[in-house]
Order: sequence, then C-alpha cells, then structure tokens
Amino acid sequence: MTTRPIIIAVCALAMAAPALCQSNPDQYRQPVVPAHLPDALVFANGTPVATQAQWPKRREELLALFTEQMYGRTPGRPPKMRFNVYNVDRHALGGKATREQVSILFLGKEDGPRMDLLVYIPNSIKRPPVILGLASPIDG
Repeated sequence: MTTRPIIIAVCALAMAAPALCQSNPDQYRQPVVPAHLPDALVFANGTPVATQAQWPKRREELLALFTEQMYGRTPGRPPKMRFNVYNVDRHALGGKATREQVSILFLGKEDGPRMDLLVYIPNSIKRPPVILGLASPIDG
C-alpha cells in the first residue's frame, strides 16, 4: 500500500520530464536591430573625427540626435515651482541615514500639480551619494 504513491509520483515525473527538457525555440534568434547604425566617430557630413579636439563637436551632434529622435528636450523649470520639505527623520535605517520627504509643487500651490520625492542621505559621509525615489507620503 505504501509503494503505490511512490509509483504514481515516479510516473508523473516521467511524464513531465519531456516538457521540462524542451528548449526555447527562440533562444537562438538574433535581436532585431537597425541594419545600419551611424558611426560615432564620423561627423554628420561624412568627415571622420581625426583628433581628440574634434570630439566635443561630434558629441554635440550625437546628443542633438538623441534629443531629436529619442528622448526629447527637458522642459525648463516652472517659474513658480517650490519645494516643501516635511517628515524629516534623522535616524532612518537604524540611524544610518536621514530620510526627508519633499513635495515639489510645480505651480507653487499645495492644491496644484505636485510630485513627492523620498530622499535618503547617509549620515556618516561628508559629501554622500543620495538615494531618490518617488514617494507616497509616510505618516509620522
């Protein structure tokens, strides 16, 4: 009587084994990429970048391409934007960091468009890196 569950389990594993061993049919497909990417060391007019002094001009061209074709331009700061720091905890993360919540008021009004930012600043470092995250307000 006790061998019956073992036999059923072995049979189930034997039947499932082929499904577990199947390979991914797409694993060898190449990613779709453009057929031609522009050479980073050739100016838009076809002239090669030949010296280190020419690189800043080519870099400007590349950044303009990214701005125009991918990311867009960052809008400027709204003239009435304000920052409201609240809920400061100087003993966050067991005393290792200071946590601040900052409301960014884009039109300078509490009832206008806003974004809450959660900031963690390490306490033990003079000029620390900062960890930022979009926040839901923390009470307390």
